[in-house]
Amino acid sequence: MQLRHSLSEVSRERDQLLHQLSESQTQESHLKDTVQQLSAECTRVHDELEVSKKKIRDDENAITMLRAKVEESRYALASHKVLPSVPESLSYQTGCNEIAV
Repeated sequence: MQLRHSLSEVSRERDQLLHQLSESQTQESHLKDTVQQLSAECTRVHDELEVSKKKIRDDENAITMLRAKVEESRYALASHKVLPSVPESLSYQTGCNEIAV
């Protein structure tokens, strides 16, 4: 009688362990899928980040170049404004050249 009782308990425990194993395997499968999805998302976001960083560097270079051109233009305009025009009454002609006095 005790053997039957022990066999019954062992069988029940075996069935419970098999059920727990099945649940664990299902959970493991879901977790693997989740990890794979997160890895794919991480890779995609990393690629987007690299593209964004490159665009930022390119934009910074373009801004630097445009600022340099603006400064060149300002310098050129300032150079032209510094030279006053000579009134015709103060200039005279010698030979082929006009000289301002």
